[in-house]
Amino acid sequence: MKESTRRPPGTVRGPGSYTPKACSVCRHKKIKCDGGKPICESCVSGGRADECVYGKGAGRRPRSEGHYQTLCSRISLLFKYAHHLESLLDQCQREHAGSLACGYRQHRPECWEDPESPDVSVVEVVEEEDSENSEVANELCLPTQNLRLAEEGGLLLHGATAPFRYISESMRPPMAPGLWALSGAPNESYTLLVDGSDEACFDPNFDWSRHLPPEVHMDRRGHDKILDLVFKFYTSWCLRIVPPLFLRDMYRALKIPRNQTPPRLSHYSPMLHNAVLALGTGFSDDPNIRDLKTRLYFLEKAKSYIENECSRPHISVVNALSLIASFHSSQGDQTLGFIYFGKYLIIAMTALGLRVDCGSWVGTVISEEDQMDRNWTYWTTYCQDVYWSFYVGREFCIPTTSKNVPIPFADADFDKLDWYHAPSGIPPQPGYMSKTFSSTCQLSMIIKNIMDVVNILDGPGNRQLMLDPKISDIDLALHRWHDNLPEELKNTARMRSNPTPHLLQLHLTFHWSFILLHRPFYRRRSKTVINQDSVIDHAKICKRSADATMELLTIWRDYFTLRYVPVTLIQTIFGAGTIYLSSALQSVEGVRVANKELSHAMTKTLECIQYLKEAGESWPCATKIASILR
Repeated sequence: MKESTRRPPGTVRGPGSYTPKACSVCRHKKIKCDGGKPICESCVSGGRADECVYGKGAGRRPRSEGHYQTLCSRISLLFKYAHHLESLLDQCQREHAGSLACGYRQHRPECWEDPESPDVSVVEVVEEEDSENSEVANELCLPTQNLRLAEEGGLLLHGATAPFRYISESMRPPMAPGLWALSGAPNESYTLLVDGSDEACFDPNFDWSRHLPPEVHMDRRGHDKILDLVFKFYTSWCLRIVPPLFLRDMYRALKIPRNQTPPRLSHYSPMLHNAVLALGTGFSDDPNIRDLKTRLYFLEKAKSYIENECSRPHISVVNALSLIASFHSSQGDQTLGFIYFGKYLIIAMTALGLRVDCGSWVGTVISEEDQMDRNWTYWTTYCQDVYWSFYVGREFCIPTTSKNVPIPFADADFDKLDWYHAPSGIPPQPGYMSKTFSSTCQLSMIIKNIMDVVNILDGPGNRQLMLDPKISDIDLALHRWHDNLPEELKNTARMRSNPTPHLLQLHLTFHWSFILLHRPFYRRRSKTVINQDSVIDHAKICKRSADATMELLTIWRDYFTLRYVPVTLIQTIFGAGTIYLSSALQSVEGVRVANKELSHAMTKTLECIQYLKEAGESWPCATKIASILR
């Protein structure tokens, strides 16, 4: 101990000397800060000098350790890649004397940055109109308006060569403007008869079972409980159904007398109603209702409407076909499920043209709510395409993202609606479903790039040199997405103590994406390491993501049980299980067995198998996947 800090004999040791104001990094890591200006000693030694700032609101929020390591790896990989390119130029210079590349090094920038996509120069072309009929002539010669108004409202897509695109339908006035108007009177919507609902709005004479199979005997309370569970635990992920709009349109369709033709609506149809129940009866506590034979009655009833509804497609048809596809997938029949998923995509992208901008129709033919419905359906289709493709190991059906269809913004009224599941013991709280969906769309666009990495694995050339920069790019994009999440969606102690299923699934998917990206390289070792920072520790990233996955799964299990899960969660469990299995194999490969690591890995692998078995009570595909891990 230094003389200046030595305590006199007999004195009581006081608290340590701490600076009154710690820097942002030390405050976040909860470690002692010496208060050094402009940079404290801890940040200097830790290589985080650029983040060392003082003051309450100074600077940005410190990066997580994983994000920081990703940035370091990315910088090193970019330098490594640049040196490789320079070596190729040197080779060209040697082989082609007098080349213009001789002085390229003097043009090297002082600071290298990751370039954004180059701006495309736009050349404006002005065409003069020869006559008042030029618009008609141009449309005949070079058609541009691919969308047309359908017979009963809505928009259909026809290509440039189709004669049907010239059919002129009467222009109907759009519905009253409004974006997902959710504040309608309660007596104008179907009320679910579940715990916590307002029974004053309950109409005992409402014909709720009009389109359901007569072979199934189910009372209204059992029917409503199934709908409630599906909305909360299955379709909330990727927002495949907007519950208040489904219930609103269900009321509008079924209040029409049986002898009259009901209106075609965006959020309800007989096929969609039966498809929801075919899938949702897997959550039923009644073994007779949960029995596959009973569920097939709903499935066949849904399929009986396919020709009628697909001949005049609407948004509700798209969602119904996607749920039929999910039913087959949940039963372990991925091929049949993928066939129905293909039908779903054909209706969505080819018939309805959801990738085409419909903005020019708003206000004259369709309302802003109609446009919102189309944009929402496009993005829920896009997200499902991403997760279906990884689930079955096939190429994406939607090859590129449409820049003409914006990601649906958060609907404040929708997000304020209470999310409440009485058995969980969690008090009612805002659901933030649209905000979660918006973040899910952004995450899905990043995850889609992982398939590019997987596809290169069997390609020629120096795979490590080709893949490391791409892996680093995706890592960085994932961390940026995570850091930029809205405060209500962050993985905080408050979220973990009052979770919602769709928010847990969002964070589970975030960690699953790291496993998908780094698992192919789990056992890769670099023979020569010049700079340790340039090496991506794939095994470490996978293990960290698997541990985070198990933590979130435990929360889900404690609050909701694993009987109530979407199929995507089954994939995340399996992903974590493969990492623990790889860790167990790695622990016995050395000269000495790593007993502690082996024990931990085997325990976690068995946990994953148990979790899959519990999910298998609702979805047989989970039991099938559990047998793969054994």
